Amino acid sequence: MARGYGEGTWRKLASGNWQLTISAGTNREGERVRISGTGKTKKEARERANQKLDQLQGFDESEITVAEWAEIWLEEYKRPNINSTTYLTYEHQMRNHFIEPLGDYRVKDLTTIQLQTHINTIDKNHSRALARAIKSRITSCLKKAVDIGLIDKNPAIVTELSKTRTITVRALTKEEQDKLVERCRREEYANLILFLLTTGLRIGEATGLTWDHVDLKNRTLAVAQIMVEEHGNPRLQPYPKTDNSVRTVPLSDDAYAILKEREQNNDPENNVLNLVFYSSTFNFRTLSNFRRYFDRLVEEAGIERKLTPHMLRHTFATRLIEQGANIKAVSQLLGHAKVTTTLNIYTEVFDDEKIDVIDTYSIL
Repeated sequence: MARGYGEGTWRKLASGNWQLTISAGTNREGERVRISGTGKTKKEARERANQKLDQLQGFDESEITVAEWAEIWLEEYKRPNINSTTYLTYEHQMRNHFIEPLGDYRVKDLTTIQLQTHINTIDKNHSRALARAIKSRITSCLKKAVDIGLIDKNPAIVTELSKTRTITVRALTKEEQDKLVERCRREEYANLILFLLTTGLRIGEATGLTWDHVDLKNRTLAVAQIMVEEHGNPRLQPYPKTDNSVRTVPLSDDAYAILKEREQNNDPENNVLNLVFYSSTFNFRTLSNFRRYFDRLVEEAGIERKLTPHMLRHTFATRLIEQGANIKAVSQLLGHAKVTTTLNIYTEVFDDEKIDVIDTYSIL
């Protein structure tokens, strides 16, 4: 197949990279095949597109592996049709939960039983939301393989997630919480950790919080944006994780005190991003740096167990439930789509509370 160096369609991606899409003829079903290459410069993008074209010209479709097909599906069928942040999520999920564990298999050799076993493992070790998302990605990827004639049927179409399941929530114990709070009180930069612990916000929601979404007079904040990172480059995204994540959060006395301190120490002239929690250079506090900082403070607090920043959110919810908070209110504070989501995640906590309640119940 002759290569026309002047052919193709150029596209400037949100990341700043260039993407060149060129025609590679048709497949055996008569559908047009397009190949895309992405790079920091047009030259780099064209080189990558041409490399893919060279590979395709000697390509035996019957021998295509899961890794090869998943890469094509991501690049040619998903990247052009979803925003860059969503694409990064797709790529991360497919690479970690499909390409790496099953990438060496030929697509035509995948079986339903094999995929069901794989999905059961994912379902057991990760949240229901993540398991559902990964199953959907895999099913969609293999459906496209059927559509273009790579395989005759989709082995993932009849796989299922378990009907009922519970997630073991890892929250800080009260002793661990007290130790961490004591350590964090020694320096202002650690008040982001305390804020997560007193509001239950996701990390991206807190690091993306700006002063125009804080109402100190009425003691509330609005979750209407999050900080996201694309290849290590942070930016604000004008909508959070889900539609239900858009919410107004009332401030406890502790959360209000933290924000008042941040307001007093704010430097509007240098804080051009208007962030509530900014770095020492008045930029976003990136997730990698925050995790390293969190790990150091946990160690300095004398906590021997491995903790993660997301456990702060679980700790917030767990303490509320332990204090008898209404489950619907807890669910709304966390930004969960359904109350059942909160119930499923915190089943063990509720079980403990039921025992405490019945132990104190008596009519005789």
